[in-house]
Amino acid sequence: MDGSIQIVYYRLSEADEFNRIYDTALSLPFGSDVLFSVSWASSQSVKGRVMIMVAPPSGVVFYADSWLRQDRANNPDGGIAGYRVDFYPVTLNELGYYSIEISLLLEAVS
Repeated sequence: MDGSIQIVYYRLSEADEFNRIYDTALSLPFGSDVLFSVSWASSQSVKGRVMIMVAPPSGVVFYADSWLRQDRANNPDGGIAGYRVDFYPVTLNELGYYSIEISLLLEAVS
């Protein structure tokens, strides 16, 4: 199965707009609530699940919870189609560096 993550967005809970994340580090204020949104696409009929693993400075890894458009089947109809999955806020409640790892799991749809 083919499919890929297209764009990763974030926004602070008090901000109005999402910003695109590139391959660079972000400097975000301590105590912020950060919301993630991830777009994925495939040229095949699949159901997609986006996973965001968050590693705070303490090293106690957890997964962000999604709240919108998770586990949806796309309908590429000869093109490429997917969804943008939105996640609940992650609170930056530890001082130091956080890292995230995003993965896309695909399941064939008949």
